[in-house]
Amino acid sequence: MRRLGGWSVARQDGKIIHTHNGGLPSTSTLITMRSDGLAWAILFNNDQTFEGKAPAGIVGLRKAIDTIAEWR
Repeated sequence: MRRLGGWSVARQDGKIIHTHNGGLPSTSTLITMRSDGLAWAILFNNDQTFEGKAPAGIVGLRKAIDTIAEWR
């Protein structure tokens, strides 16, 4: 993975993905753009769990989105 103007650029399953994350106090965000044309964003109204960790939904959401074969 490499950084390009605040964006992370990586190869995942043969696709190039660009991601950028950020947030403000009490928020956390992630935007992803893939080389196959799919782009999506997720916003959380919290920046950490009760245990002080980043929201786990980002990883689970990315895996769920990758299983969708066709978007309409």
